[in-house]
Amino acid sequence: MATSTEVRAAASVAQASETRTMALAMFGLLLVSYTLMSADRYLISMLGTDIRAALGLTLPQMGALTTMFTLGIGIAGLPAGALIARTSRRTVVLLGVALFSLATLLFTQATGFFSMFALIVLQGVGMSFLVTAMFALSASYFSSSRVAALGIVNVCFGLGSFVGPWAVGNIRTSTGSWQAPMLAFGATGIVIAILIALAVRSWFTESGGTAAHGDSGGGADTLWNRNTLIFSVLSALYGLTVYGFLGLYPTFLRDVMKFTPAEVGGIMPFFGLGSLMAFFGGQLGDKFSTKIVVSTSSIKTTGCPRMRSTSRGRTWKAPRTLRNRPVLLWPPCGVVRR
Repeated sequence: MATSTEVRAAASVAQASETRTMALAMFGLLLVSYTLMSADRYLISMLGTDIRAALGLTLPQMGALTTMFTLGIGIAGLPAGALIARTSRRTVVLLGVALFSLATLLFTQATGFFSMFALIVLQGVGMSFLVTAMFALSASYFSSSRVAALGIVNVCFGLGSFVGPWAVGNIRTSTGSWQAPMLAFGATGIVIAILIALAVRSWFTESGGTAAHGDSGGGADTLWNRNTLIFSVLSALYGLTVYGFLGLYPTFLRDVMKFTPAEVGGIMPFFGLGSLMAFFGGQLGDKFSTKIVVSTSSIKTTGCPRMRSTSRGRTWKAPRTLRNRPVLLWPPCGVVRR
């Protein structure tokens, strides 16, 4: 007959297993919201041709709108951290999903450049809240496997970047309406926010676990240091290059190459394939020198492609000034962890 000690031990093991299962289920739901957020970023760029015609925008105005969500992300980063400190990660996650989903729904009500501008910035604010809270809670609860947890979050970013353009293009083609993808994405986000409010518990999101790293792990005492400044400049240059390209490339494919929205949706997802390797990038960043891994990744993700597109017997080549310039294909996502 089992002793009382053995019974308590067995009950403790069963409870720990149940808690772990619940935590993984909640984490999975949050990852779905993160994937939707990543997919949501492509709505404006994929539907740029339709939005421009409906609102009577110029090409420069449309180009500005396609990347304006990054302004919201930038201005809301520090406030998101402060809000987490004053409230909770769960609250910030809910606020983030609700904000970017509501903004997405309201895209269909925009009447011009400035109203759409404000809504896209609001979308970016919601994204910033979600990103900040997701990285904080992932690294905290899964402290013993922090790199893997953060890598999985980045994988979901890539998954959203892959599925998003495909979904937008196909919904637009099948319905014939540019508002339909926005309504579908926004409504899905609201449903997910409700599910998070009902299912995600504070004991999971507010866990205070810490990873077993020694005091010699490095780090800076202040944000004003050489490495932070360098990475800030590189991030700004990356954003300028990549988001400038992603913002208007779908418009080029539709207006110049005469692709259908579904065809564009079949091309754009391949940009997101790179970040599906984020988990393995995180493993490398944890085992080897960060400087070496980042430098090697940056070299490997540059190339001198001869840009060429073919559509219905027509061929377009990049201008000579661009053909032999290095083009950044994907940043070393998931590599830097320390």
